[in-house]
Amino acid sequence: MKKINFTIVLLLVCMATFAQNLDRGYRGFAEAGFAKGGLKDATVLGAQNVNRLNISTVHGYQFNPRFYLGGGFVNHFYTEGHYAFALFANIRVDILQKAKTPFVDFRGGHCYGDFADDLDLEDGYLAFSVGYRFNHCNFSIGWEASPMEYSKSETGKLPDAKTAKIVANALMIKFAFDWGARQ
Repeated sequence: MKKINFTIVLLLVCMATFAQNLDRGYRGFAEAGFAKGGLKDATVLGAQNVNRLNISTVHGYQFNPRFYLGGGFVNHFYTEGHYAFALFANIRVDILQKAKTPFVDFRGGHCYGDFADDLDLEDGYLAFSVGYRFNHCNFSIGWEASPMEYSKSETGKLPDAKTAKIVANALMIKFAFDWGARQ
């Protein structure tokens, strides 16, 4: 009988420990979203839409109930059949110290991919979003940009200039699920 009582007490202690509010430690996110946008200053490539589906994962450390620092990658699947991915650092601030809270999210990194026909582009990646967290579900809206530089000689259109810059801007909507700290 003592073994059964000890086992029950041990299970209750483990359950109580697991149920505690974890305000710091590892925290991860799995995200999916859609971004609608276009190219700015794309005189060489012409006007193209850059609508895309985004799938990303982010992993990092929750320092306190509000501040998170992590890193991750996002895959962009463009509606015209092209792809790109970005590696980034992530800073997130949860406004309230509750399970339901608004948040602000900043990302910056480097983007790689097959952005347009015969052009392999790589350059910066920036994203900013605001949203609301319902327990472990996160909904957000924001802006995403990839300032890109490429060789104009690759297009065969303006051989006298060496490089050109374009910016792929997009308005994005995301859904994310988080786990780890901030239970």
